[in-house]
Amino acid sequence: MNIESLQEFAYDSEKEKQRALESKRRWARRLRSLDIEAQKKISAKYYGGAMPWIEAAK
Repeated sequence: MNIESLQEFAYDSEKEKQRALESKRRWARRLRSLDIEAQKKISAKYYGGAMPWIEAAK
């Protein structure tokens, strides 16, 4: 699941929304913890060269 689909997802409750946001934070944190070469490979393969986990940190 990518960031855009999370933002468009219809939540049944505030608790469910908070869980999804926390999941997004953990995803971004895990990817940012990788070395830059690994991040580049992942971004090229799955995100067309973009690194949305960098933007998610802001």
